[in-house]
Amino acid sequence: MASLRIKNYIIHYLDKERAGEATLELSKSLLEIDEFSEKLLLELHKAITDSDSVKNTKFKEESSNVFSNRLNQYFEQEYEEEDFINFSNSINELATTIEKVPFATGGYYVFADYFIDSKRYVTVAVLRKKTGLNIIKVDGKFKLLDSENLSIDKIGMAFRLNFNLYVNEKSEEEKDNYIVLITTQKYGDVSGYFREWVNAGDLIRSSQNTKSLLEIIETIPLPQDEYERDRYDRYTFQKHVYDYSKSRTLINVYDLSSHFYGEENRNFVMDYAREHDLVIDPEFKKQTRIWRKLITVKASIEGVELSVNYDKLNDDEVKVEDDKIVIYSKKLASKIRSQKKNLE
Repeated sequence: MASLRIKNYIIHYLDKERAGEATLELSKSLLEIDEFSEKLLLELHKAITDSDSVKNTKFKEESSNVFSNRLNQYFEQEYEEEDFINFSNSINELATTIEKVPFATGGYYVFADYFIDSKRYVTVAVLRKKTGLNIIKVDGKFKLLDSENLSIDKIGMAFRLNFNLYVNEKSEEEKDNYIVLITTQKYGDVSGYFREWVNAGDLIRSSQNTKSLLEIIETIPLPQDEYERDRYDRYTFQKHVYDYSKSRTLINVYDLSSHFYGEENRNFVMDYAREHDLVIDPEFKKQTRIWRKLITVKASIEGVELSVNYDKLNDDEVKVEDDKIVIYSKKLASKIRSQKKNLE
């Protein structure tokens, strides 16, 4: 089980029906750390990590707002409780914005600064007000009475910042994505008003997601049988992955992992990505042009053997006609001439 240490956390309530005014109730002080708060944050953290809708990003470039400014102020003031409360009160800006969004709804907003296995995170999660979620206001602050019925379907949206990635010495451009966003909305779209409020930048492009998964499939340990023997060689595995995804516009990394490594290893591919610092969304629209690099076309006749990446089969690189194959490559021609000359 993951080791958790909570530094600060607080819950506010933003009430809004689909077509009505927004009413904000703030907690007056931070919450005490108890077994319910620990279970809540452990489950929130796990739900965000395992969500199919995770989007990776950073703060907007050369831009700041109340949310990001107050969060930075909190970090700069050595994490004083007053500064954390001030940071959480940035929800006032959201309350003003959300009134202008017809179908936006409210919920309980959990702000937390905590450590998981020595890694530090700041999370802001929206818990929808649904049956079974037992949050009440006591002594001027909202608190969770129990967490028996907490589940991912009650998390409307969430923001999580990886502190270690955020404060390292790299330039903003060189830093790995240190923010993840999730949503349980249909199609996995994070609401624009939420993204603006947390000052989130552009999300990962589908081309980058495709490149990352391509790199993973080319290097990840191969699936094994019950005797711990590889079920495929690399070439065959890549072809099977390509065939699996061929009819799919969206690739769900968890489903792909379950298909090839077993349901009990649903997280295997995503865990491999994290271990090798490959940032990838759990579900994304694949870029077919890039994804075709996964396939190698092989053919041979007596004395001649060709192995060509599928994406190279085109009119400019390797052109296949009725009775001939034309390879446009000065480098390849030079290599063959050089070897031929050495043999003469």
